[in-house]
Amino acid sequence: PVAEAAVAEAAVAEAAVAPDERSAGHVVATAGVLAIQRGEIRQAAVRSMSLQSGDRLVTGDGAGAILFWQGGKDGQGGLSIYMGGRTEIMIAGKRDLPVVKLVRGEVKLTVALNQGMILHTPMMRTHVPGGIVRAAIAGEKIRVQMEQGAALCLATPAWEAARIARSE
Repeated sequence: PVAEAAVAEAAVAEAAVAPDERSAGHVVATAGVLAIQRGEIRQAAVRSMSLQSGDRLVTGDGAGAILFWQGGKDGQGGLSIYMGGRTEIMIAGKRDLPVVKLVRGEVKLTVALNQGMILHTPMMRTHVPGGIVRAAIAGEKIRVQMEQGAALCLATPAWEAARIARSE
């Protein structure tokens, strides 16, 4: 049984690293602990590990990570995601229009995609067509700041944010 578990765990780890048709990006670098949860499986992320829509990523105290989301079908452009310590994000959406949901912590996003990307926080949905944006959540405070480019921010009413939180 122990040997079978080790083989199964190795197969899961290999599948997470090996890109396939569902892969849309990968882990570029980590400093400290970066965990990835795909479905019911949670494991430590390693450099070159593939990313898929639906992945949840969490950094530990004092940790950091750099992720890259490949552009659309033509492979042009992409999205670089820099995660700070004690940060949790979920990646969703499509290859050519990714959605990064910031649950806690801080991120810096460099966007070079034809359709841009969506940054989702508990109280705001931001469409970033291109450029550099920083976002942070600390307790009840949410900060979204464009360093380069422009964005369209749509505030979420408190009742809708509460409904979304309950459904997750």
